[in-house]
Amino acid sequence: MSNTNTLLPAYMIGAAMLCMTSCTLDDPYGDTGGEMPAQESRISSIKSLGMHMIYTDYDVQGHLTRIELREAITHNLTWTDGKLTRIETIEWTQQYDHSTEKEINVPAYRDIFTNIIVDDRGYITGFDSEEFKYSYTYNPDSQQNENTVTGHTFSRSSMSYDSDGHLCRSVNDGETVSLTWTDGLLMQSVDLSDGETHIYEYSDAVNTHLQWDPMLPAAGGLLNITGLFGTAPARFVKKVTMTDDRGYTDTQQYSYRLQDNGLIHTCRFLSNDNEEILPLTYYYEPGIQSVR
Repeated sequence: MSNTNTLLPAYMIGAAMLCMTSCTLDDPYGDTGGEMPAQESRISSIKSLGMHMIYTDYDVQGHLTRIELREAITHNLTWTDGKLTRIETIEWTQQYDHSTEKEINVPAYRDIFTNIIVDDRGYITGFDSEEFKYSYTYNPDSQQNENTVTGHTFSRSSMSYDSDGHLCRSVNDGETVSLTWTDGLLMQSVDLSDGETHIYEYSDAVNTHLQWDPMLPAAGGLLNITGLFGTAPARFVKKVTMTDDRGYTDTQQYSYRLQDNGLIHTCRFLSNDNEEILPLTYYYEPGIQSVR
């Protein structure tokens, strides 16, 4: 699985930085985002300072068909007869287009999941993955921009869950991530191939709807909001400490304000890599919060 979950917070900070001012986690929320989200709903978008950072599309049956992180990541989901049959992930990069003399978004990476298997609870337990890497160059002979495939691989991924529906192991092309849960809380995840470790700490706020926040660095990344990769923690995360294979540590802090019904209304995000608060407001569509 493409590890987009750690890319997401870093990208969102950069995208919002030009219109943000320095503050601390004790400051008031920087973005009210308009009206309170609808009750008992699916995430339709997440905004920061008026900018759409994450937005989604659903089909008439309520299945998530698209989730997009602004100009960085796109997930396209295909459903056939009520079953998820394909997930396409595209990671975008900006390149200069000589024909228009402008910066444009082009694919840097593309991953296609097929042969998707789910268990009787609706959680994904395996899929085949076909990955493409691209290089975007200008050909002076043809005077055309060319996006060529520079890498093409196949792999098989598998996931396993505990009796409460928590993802406890993910294996992709021989690389294993092990997740430890205690009393309904994800305590740590460890990449057994390189030792990268995430340690999670929690607030006292109960996660009534077991709602995944796509901001969290967790296996599944943006796709967690579908509920396809297991049950979310029973309380809201307040801090994640991430240590990579070189020993570098990054700390991310989260502070939530909830609706009366327990769904997320606003989140403030702070990373020790940056002194700026990223204020996020969650918008919802009528209906249930996630559909599998």
